[in-house]
Parts: sequence; C-alpha cells; structure tokens
Amino acid sequence: MNICVLIFCLLSLYAFPLMEGKQENLSDMVVATTQIKIKGYPNIWNPSIVKTKNGFLLTFRYTPVKHELSYVGIIKLDESLKPIGKPQFLNTRNPGDKIDSHSEDARIFSFNGEPYVIYNDSIETNDLTIRHRREMYVAKVLLDDQNIRITRPIKLYHPEKHKHIDTQKNWVPFIWDGVLLLGYSLNPHEVLYPNLSTGESPVACRSSFFSPWRWGNWRGGTPAVLVDGEYLAFFHSSMMTRSEASNGVLMYHYYMGAYTFSAEPPFNVLSASIAPIVGRDFYTASDHEKRVIFPGGFVVVGSSIYVAYGKDDCEVWIAILDKSKLKKSMLPVEEL
Repeated sequence: MNICVLIFCLLSLYAFPLMEGKQENLSDMVVATTQIKIKGYPNIWNPSIVKTKNGFLLTFRYTPVKHELSYVGIIKLDESLKPIGKPQFLNTRNPGDKIDSHSEDARIFSFNGEPYVIYNDSIETNDLTIRHRREMYVAKVLLDDQNIRITRPIKLYHPEKHKHIDTQKNWVPFIWDGVLLLGYSLNPHEVLYPNLSTGESPVACRSSFFSPWRWGNWRGGTPAVLVDGEYLAFFHSSMMTRSEASNGVLMYHYYMGAYTFSAEPPFNVLSASIAPIVGRDFYTASDHEKRVIFPGGFVVVGSSIYVAYGKDDCEVWIAILDKSKLKKSMLPVEEL
C-alpha cells in the first residue's frame, strides 16, 4: 500500500467511525439535493437518469404494494428536474406471459444514440420468494409523442456462473468503441461482452485491486460514462451498523462511492472514493427498516454531476455534485 493510501485510510477511520451522519461527515462535493415526487405514485424508488435533447429521462422502480409486484416506470424531466406529464410503465412481459411484473432497479443508458434499459426480473412464479431466480435483461427504449415502450427484452447470462448463482443484479453497462460491455463485478473488475442476439455474455477481461474502502463490498450502481478520458461510475455497498439516523438501532446502512477505470481494455480500476459520499438529506430518521442510498444513474452537466439515487427503498432523489471536488476526493487504487 502506498503512503498516500495509508494516510487517507487512517483519516477515514477517524472521520467516519460508524458513519453516524453527523454534520462533520458531510461531503463538500454535494452542492444540493432534490427529491423527485410524482403525484399519485408515492412508492417510487431506485431511479436512473439519462440526458436527452430536451431534458432528461428518469426511470424508477414502482411497487404499489411493498414486497409484491414491481414495475419499471419512466418519466421525462425538464432541465430544472421537474417531471413532465404523467409517468408510463414499461411492459417487460412478452405476449402470452402469465407471470406478473417483478422487474426491478432498471438502469437507463445511451447506446448508439438511443436509450436502453437494463434491469433484473423473475419470471418463474407470481408467488415470488428469495429462493427464485433473478435474471438480467436489456431492451431498447422506443420513444414517440404518446407512448414509451421497449423492444423484446433479451435475457443476459454469464456462461460460467449462470447455473450456480441464482440472483443476478447490478450489472454495470458502458459503451466502448461502439460496443456494449457490462461490468459483472467490481473487484475483481470483471467485464462481459454480451451477444445481443443470444444473451450469452462471456468474460472479456478481469482485473483486481486494493482499496481502503471499509463500508462493505462494492456492488454495481450506475452505468459507467466516459468523463475526462476515463470511465466514471458510482457504486453502492452496505453494512450493519448503528447511526443517529437509525436512532442507535442496528440495521443495514447502504453507502455510495465513486470509481474510475481506464478507457481501454482491460479496463483496470484507476481511482475510487475512500469514504462514503454523504449529503445533508441522505441519512435521516424514519420508520423504515434500512437506511439506504442507492445510486442508479448520473449525467454530467457542465461542471456538475447529477446523480439519481434511491433513498430508504421508498424515495427518488437527485444529488448535484461538484465534479472537480468529486475527482479530488478519489485516490488511486493499487493493482493486485
């Protein structure tokens, strides 16, 4: 471990003993936060965002009854992040399907100038439990003046791991040289090359690194986007802890960090957050069973980064980050 990583690791231990949500733990890169509310749809969460010519497209998870059916919603936002019109819900079922929607946590991204979504779903039964498989799907989003719909979803699978890992979630899409690639895991950084006809997604490259992050294992968050000559993305992690926001009760806390990786294969991770990104409204007391910050997408707007994130599995928010301060907060990782 180099001396800079060691020093900042020790500082993080001092500054964030249990991520207690105190004012001194706030990240100065977080300029503002705003909640996105859609009238008539209170249970929306885990959003993603992409830039369009006239504003933004925002996807979100909608659960009319918690822990039962789950839908992918989509709505247009104007430049000031205000919803335009009513939301629509993507039909992720094929003609003749008898299983209701269990589509979760869509990420929206741009590929060949068109919006696409990648999400996880289960099509085994309507009486869904954690024992049932969850698979990854990708589809193109079709826009017109009246309706938003998707092409027939393609089921993606990792040929080496599909049979013995039942739950597939949080794959990270990014575009390289006009090709869609997918981050399957973050450390090791395993990148898949999907066949968009068959769905088979073999490993294209793999690399490992050391980071002083100590708030749980990294898991995929946002799509990765080429920013200033390297790919940038946001991840999430989780751990059981107590905090002011949990009123001292031991519960899961989810955290957000950022990482970059090289613009060319083998896409080695280059730098990463050494402590969670925390805004003023991130962790607050409530009667919910978790304290969750779950990043699902971001766009770069001038010198700012708009990060769409879910809060406590029940709300949709956007944080505006200062791009230069974010980059300065990230440290080089060490290759293994």
